[in-house]
Amino acid sequence: SYQIILKRPPQPNLVAPQQSNPEVDSLVGEGGIGVTTHQMLGDCRIWSMAPGGPAEKEGTLKKDDIILAVTDKSNKWIDIEEMKLPVIRRLLRGAVGSEVQLRIMRPTDPKKGIFEIKLQREKISTSSESR
Repeated sequence: SYQIILKRPPQPNLVAPQQSNPEVDSLVGEGGIGVTTHQMLGDCRIWSMAPGGPAEKEGTLKKDDIILAVTDKSNKWIDIEEMKLPVIRRLLRGAVGSEVQLRIMRPTDPKKGIFEIKLQREKISTSSESR
């Protein structure tokens, strides 16, 4: 059988991730983008989207899309490769109404390449959402 191996192209403008502070990572007043994520072969992938959530309403993300990088509060790109899922989920969360950008690779459509989307965080009621 054949195995497809995707080589990640270099990503510009990345900064090293900051260590998280559990006291700062409080969920009070925080929103999310309405996705459930999982890790497969070290990649953070979209598993599902909350109905009516920001990601579903925006319409670009699909199941199995790989999140390569996320912007932080100062709008700098953070490379999330090799990060553990709880850390990635904290990056996806933020103040309700704030924006986050995602750099995405779609393994099911290599011709699409790498693309970026911007989402506005909302209050999400689903407990399985990555917030």
